[in-house]
This record gives sequence, structure tokens and C-alpha cells, in this order.
Amino acid sequence: KKGSYSESAEAFERWLALVSKEEEEQVRDLEMTMAAGEVANAYLELGKLKEALSMWQLSLETATRSNNQHFISAAYGGLGVVYERLGMLGHAVDCCQARLAMESANSIPQPMFQVVSVGNVGALHSVVGAHDDAFKHLQKQLQLARRC
Repeated sequence: KKGSYSESAEAFERWLALVSKEEEEQVRDLEMTMAAGEVANAYLELGKLKEALSMWQLSLETATRSNNQHFISAAYGGLGVVYERLGMLGHAVDCCQARLAMESANSIPQPMFQVVSVGNVGALHSVVGAHDDAFKHLQKQLQLARRC
């Protein structure tokens, strides 16, 4: 299975190199955002966390530049996962809360994303020992899930 992730990472890296030459800035940023996210996911599966982190940071940068709320949210989610795996729980919480804030502001009208994000924030609060905050978030997750 790791062979397929390695091949995917290589293919998406080639895509990233190709789209970085796109002359139209908005198209380039959108394509780079997607390519960087795909490379990041492949690196994550390969256990290459520093590389995954770098790619998610690139994805966030290009998504922010093009003001694409969906991809900004996805990048925050990916960064949260990588930071959690790196043991950088404070950064993981910050990223998950940033994603949750975007989803709560209805800039991304997909309720299941919000359910997942609220649960992620709750789980991370639990891991860092903030059990009252964890319980509040997990209660909110249950309320949101009932509405879906």
C-alpha cells in the first residue's frame, strides 16, 4: 500500500510543479492549493509529517491568497491532523478552532463538516487535559449531529 502512496506523492508533486508555472494567478493558486493538499495527504499516509506540514502550509497560503473558503478550511483541518501527529497539540487545537470558526460563521454551509470539527476540537481539548472544554465541545457535537 505504501508504494501507491509514494507513487501518488510523486504524481502530485509533478502536478504541483506544472501548475506553479500557470500564468493566470487565480488559476495557479487554485490548482496549487489542490495539488499541495493531495501531496500533503500522500505524505501523511507515508508518515512524512514534516513534508505533509509544509504542503498543508502551502495549501493554506495559496487558498488564502485566492480567498477560497472551502480550501482554507480544508488546509486548517489538514494542518490540525499533522500538528496532532507531531505532538504539537496547541497548534492542532488552534487549527481545528480556526476551521470550526469558519464553519460556524456559515462561510462553509456543510453541517457535517461542523459536526466533525467540533468533535475534533473536543478531542484535542481532552488530550491536552482541558476536560471541561472537551465536554462542552462534545456536547455541542451531539446537538449538531442531531440536526443533520
